[in-house]
Amino acid sequence: MIFKQIVACAVPIVLISCSIGCDQSGQRVTQYPSGQTLRVDTTVQGGKKIINSQWYNLDGQLAFETKWSRSGDGIDYSFYPSGTVQEKTTMQNNLRHGPTWNYDTNGNCTSVDHYVNGVKQPVNKANAG
Repeated sequence: MIFKQIVACAVPIVLISCSIGCDQSGQRVTQYPSGQTLRVDTTVQGGKKIINSQWYNLDGQLAFETKWSRSGDGIDYSFYPSGTVQEKTTMQNNLRHGPTWNYDTNGNCTSVDHYVNGVKQPVNKANAG
């Protein structure tokens, strides 16, 4: 197995080798120093393209997930500790682009924000409501 020390946000993290080699398609797992899973990336094209990323809290709870299309666009989800969706964001070229839906802890949509190339757009009061 290949181990690589990564320092991010002043927290050392250990990268464990991909399930079938980091230069091939498969899963790449990154762990907290405690051994808990931090991130799981599913890759294609010889490991060069991530099609799904899942980020976990120290308690093992899924915190974020991004599902990427082969074109590079995607949908990003963030979750409440209960597991319900907190936010659903459309992504284009690794930036927020299009609608972002915000949810309360019961799963009800509370608002929709709009982004263009990562920049939140002002609400058009004529169309709001």
